[in-house]
Amino acid sequence: MKTPNLGNIDAAKKIRAELTWIYVDEVLYREFARLKENTIPRDVAYKTIMVDSLYNCNLKMDTWEVATKIIGAKVDAKFDSVEPATLVGEVANIEVQKVGKRRRTKLGPVFSSKFCHFHCPKRFAIYDQFADKALGNLLGRQAKFSYAEFKSSLDKLILETNLPFKAPYKEIDEYLWLYGQWLDYKDGRHVSTEIKEAISRRPELFSRLYPT
Repeated sequence: MKTPNLGNIDAAKKIRAELTWIYVDEVLYREFARLKENTIPRDVAYKTIMVDSLYNCNLKMDTWEVATKIIGAKVDAKFDSVEPATLVGEVANIEVQKVGKRRRTKLGPVFSSKFCHFHCPKRFAIYDQFADKALGNLLGRQAKFSYAEFKSSLDKLILETNLPFKAPYKEIDEYLWLYGQWLDYKDGRHVSTEIKEAISRRPELFSRLYPT
C-alpha cells in the first residue's frame, strides 16, 4: 500500500488553486448552505442541476422527478444520523426516467455522494471514477469499489497517513481526483482539456502527486 504525504497533498492544493474548479466548489458550498432543506421541488431541482452540470454526473434524467424522489426519501433528517454509506446507497438506488428513454435507471453513487457531500462535507466523501482509480492504485488493487468499500478504505487510509487535514475529506478528495486523472493521462486515457493544459503548464506539480 502507498500512502500520500504532505508533499503530495500540497501539490494537489496548488494544482487545484489554478483550476476553475475552485470557483465551482465555492458556488456549490454557498448554494447548498443557502438552500439546506430538501422540501421544495424547485430548490432540490436547482441543486440537482448544479451538481449534475458542474460536477459532470451525466444524469440525463427528468430533473423534476429526481427532485420529488429525493424529497420523498426525507434525506434532511438523515445527513447527521444515518451512516454515510447507507444514505448514499439509498439516494443512489432511486430510480428515475431517463430523458428520451422508456427505461428507468438509478441515480448512482457518483451523483449521490456529491449531492450528500455538499450538504454535509464533513461526513460524505466524494466518489467518482478518478477517486476510485486513485484509491485502487494506492491500495494496490483493482478498482471498482462500491461506495461503502470506497469510504471504508478511504477512512483507513486517512488514519494511516496521519496528516493534519483541515477537513476530514475535502483535501484528500481533491488529491484523489487529481491523482486519478494524472494516472489516466499517463495511461493514455482521455482527460479534460483543462487538465491537459494544467499538466502542460505544471508537469512538475503533477509528478509530485505520486506517493513516495
